Amino acid sequence: MLQSPLGCRGYRVTRAIPPVRGILREEAPVKWTKMGRIFRPESNDPWVVTHVTLPTPDKISDNVLRINFSTRSKDIKSATTFLEVNADDPSRVLYVHDKPVLFRGKLGTFDDGGVSP
Repeated sequence: MLQSPLGCRGYRVTRAIPPVRGILREEAPVKWTKMGRIFRPESNDPWVVTHVTLPTPDKISDNVLRINFSTRSKDIKSATTFLEVNADDPSRVLYVHDKPVLFRGKLGTFDDGGVSP
């Protein structure tokens, strides 16, 4: 078996990959560049009170990244929304969506505690 390195929070993790003739090649670990905080939730809305979790980027054009994320309400329930940043300079926030894209379900449903991207 060959080992393929994967990068994860500064740790080197390996995963066994079966050899496939002509397809498998050794991959280099992902190189991360720490850029610091690019967004802090600041709103008077009760559904976005604290932190941003699970940021999930999606390149929607050559110049724009949409970052879906989960935030917390004052009663610690999560909701999903997004912001858009410049793809070349993610510290330049272009747009912050002003309402949840996904919100928690009714009491007793699987998502009554909130939702995450």
